[in-house]
Amino acid sequence: MSNFPDYREVVWDATTPRHLSVVDQVHILVSVTGLLAPRVVIDPSDPSGDALLARQPSAISELAAAEQYFLARYRKYHRLEDFTTSERLRKLRTDPDTGVLDLTEDETADATDFASNEYVSHHGLAAGLGRGECAVLAIAANRELAAGLDDGAARRLAASIGVRVVTTEDLLRAAVDRSVVSKDDAESIQQSLVSRGFRGSLSLY
Repeated sequence: MSNFPDYREVVWDATTPRHLSVVDQVHILVSVTGLLAPRVVIDPSDPSGDALLARQPSAISELAAAEQYFLARYRKYHRLEDFTTSERLRKLRTDPDTGVLDLTEDETADATDFASNEYVSHHGLAAGLGRGECAVLAIAANRELAAGLDDGAARRLAASIGVRVVTTEDLLRAAVDRSVVSKDDAESIQQSLVSRGFRGSLSLY
């Protein structure tokens, strides 16, 4: 995928970093594009540990909510894999190299529009978009960045407003093109993602 965006030219929603963290492959995202995301997706100031568990998911960033989910599962079922995943998400969320983007007034207004019932109805979407998706679209549209999105409705809306979209699968293919991983490894990662609940094809090619 030779025309894949350059480093720091994609703003991501929570889907790709969350799923890649689950399979311990988030280094691919960091290597190929770096991680830029709205504060509603990643907020390093969100708490950790017991303080995080005490928060409502709607009151924390989406990546912190994923961290919370896996930590709560670990506390309940004592599966080390859940604790390890929550720690990967925490480290990614608090990594100083992670780029956290705050919305401007115009971007906040756009994100609010994208989330409205009127906008959903006008564009024929079955349901509204998540807060992270709306923020990603608003930033991408205003700053001429690509939007890292997997959700079908969000991608349709991006196309309608002229925002370029890249997906998790696009990222894996770009990682092969840039020699970050081999083709066989990328295929194995894709299969691991699908086996863990990612909605995608079993094969990248």
